[in-house]
Amino acid sequence: MSSHLTPGSAIETENAPRPSFNFSQGKVVGGLVQIAGQGGLAEDPSSATNSLAEQTVKALENVRAVLVAAGIGYEETLMVRVYLSHEADFTEMSAVYDEYMAKHCSVASFPCRTTVAASFPNPRMLIEIDALAVATEV
Repeated sequence: MSSHLTPGSAIETENAPRPSFNFSQGKVVGGLVQIAGQGGLAEDPSSATNSLAEQTVKALENVRAVLVAAGIGYEETLMVRVYLSHEADFTEMSAVYDEYMAKHCSVASFPCRTTVAASFPNPRMLIEIDALAVATEV
């Protein structure tokens, strides 16, 4: 884990969107690293690149950026929670998720995952992902 992080400290990175409200991108507590929910919308609201597949990859990249800021990665991730705006998108999201994870950790160490349907304040937002990981050092 990054030497500048201590238990109870917030994780911040310029490589993932800053929260719009008062919460941290991530936080270290008791050897655990909680990553706040990360969306996958393109930063340019007029962008046409907002398919479910693109948002899934972007959300996973945003989570990864916060993990990296903590000095860890998906290999140290215990749990990933996926929130989908449409239950019918599960199969497509899962295929994109599996392909992404295969590139960023071994199949034997894929994190546990829960996927639930949720509604979001922004109707263009199709997915949000958060994660719980273990800090290798605190």
